Amino acid sequence: MNKDEEQRDEEELSFAEIYGEVLLNPNFSILLREEDVERCKAGLKNYKSYQARRAKAEGLPVDFNVLAFKERPYACETGFIELSISLEKRATVMVKRVKQIDLNGDLDDE
Repeated sequence: MNKDEEQRDEEELSFAEIYGEVLLNPNFSILLREEDVERCKAGLKNYKSYQARRAKAEGLPVDFNVLAFKERPYACETGFIELSISLEKRATVMVKRVKQIDLNGDLDDE
């Protein structure tokens, strides 16, 4: 495949467009050049942060999920990476019981 054919196969997407696809599709992945992977990850994180700041400023609920990335070399063509992008809950732990502390310092079982 020559350079012209290769470029016709590619399209430019903004970080906003990619993030929108991630919100709509929980199993979203893109194929991109190796040298663009880190820039793409940083751009998506920055865009998500920007959206959270905007939502907070407007009094809207903020999405507390984090972006998760998985990289796999593309087997059919060297120099490309398949980047899977998903939204996942922040680190969580299983809790059996919650105790609330009253102002007197006593523990009450809930």
